[in-house]
Amino acid sequence: MPSGRVHTVTNFAAIAAGSIILKNLTSIPSPLIATGAITAILGTLLLSPDNDTFSHPIKNWGLLRFFWLPYRKIFTHRGFSHSFPVGSITRIAYLFVTIAVTIGTFHLLQAYFAGAEPTQAATATKLNLSFLLTVAWRSVLSYEAYYLAGAIGLLVSDGLHVLLDWV
Repeated sequence: MPSGRVHTVTNFAAIAAGSIILKNLTSIPSPLIATGAITAILGTLLLSPDNDTFSHPIKNWGLLRFFWLPYRKIFTHRGFSHSFPVGSITRIAYLFVTIAVTIGTFHLLQAYFAGAEPTQAATATKLNLSFLLTVAWRSVLSYEAYYLAGAIGLLVSDGLHVLLDWV
């Protein structure tokens, strides 16, 4: 099993080489290549299959690493989180759900402490989250090529990690 440093160095080398090859041998626009490369780097540093352990990617979250504690309890190391591409999808879904719950909680508390009744606070929170989801979905539709490049970048970083674990 390679160390976290080996995973990081290998991923960075592959991302750099892949970006250069794509830039020189394809007609893919540079911004899309950069989007894929940046998300692959972020995937390596922050959204690794090793987020189910106290690893370098978890440490890279700094004070926010506590958000990953439930994930670490749900997934065992080298289990479901290391399956490709399902592991990537579970980490992205977990991240989005965690962000939505956090935002929803803050909206709910804000409405409650502003003097709203609990039912009014819940309705306001639901409307705010619905608005945020609508804006996010419109963003996906407007920039779908960039989201696709980002998804590919995350899958590449995850795939390289899982491949190295098999070797």
